[in-house]
Amino acid sequence: MMIIRATRSTWSSSKGSAGASPAGAAPLRGSRAGDYLAWQRLRRTTQGAVMTIHQAPVFVNEGAFGIFDHGEVPIESADWSGDLIAPMSAGAMVRTGINTGNVRVEVRTGASQVSSEEWEEEEATALVWSPTGSLRIESVIDGPRSELPVLSASGQGWYELEVKARGRRQPPDASLLESAEAYLITLRPVPEKTAPVPAGALTAPDPDEEARRRRLLQG
Repeated sequence: MMIIRATRSTWSSSKGSAGASPAGAAPLRGSRAGDYLAWQRLRRTTQGAVMTIHQAPVFVNEGAFGIFDHGEVPIESADWSGDLIAPMSAGAMVRTGINTGNVRVEVRTGASQVSSEEWEEEEATALVWSPTGSLRIESVIDGPRSELPVLSASGQGWYELEVKARGRRQPPDASLLESAEAYLITLRPVPEKTAPVPAGALTAPDPDEEARRRRLLQG
């Protein structure tokens, strides 16, 4: 059982109706941020450990957002065979339901991350490589979300990426400024020191790869 130490989350529009934002919350600016609020809250477990919950909207382009190391996007190495995660030679892409617009992303730090039933809709795991120890959640168009922490807290190395999703199937391929999609991102260090084989290096080239790369990087 968790005891919430801060104001209950609202994720409401800054235009009104759903209640006041938590203390210390600040609305994001810019058309792509929509009216979401980005903020943090703390939860204390019954054992006394504190878990911080970080949330922010992330702008999606061409049905994906990224977990990039030092801003590098080695999209040519992406393995698109998975439904939710496309690992790359460094970092990964997270595949969304909508084509364009904002999705909510949550990261939990501190105490052991406990998943609630609301995140049991979809989930996937994959190994990702962080060559500089700077894995961050990023929009391909807008760059990193400063409200969300660096994920690779243990520095350079292999990590197990876990992505849980909610609302991803409805509506698919849409363009929505404020979608109902939400993602819980967790990264755990893996004891592996060898350099990775780039994702997709042993598979046949994708004839649509270059077109996809141009769409993602050009917007």
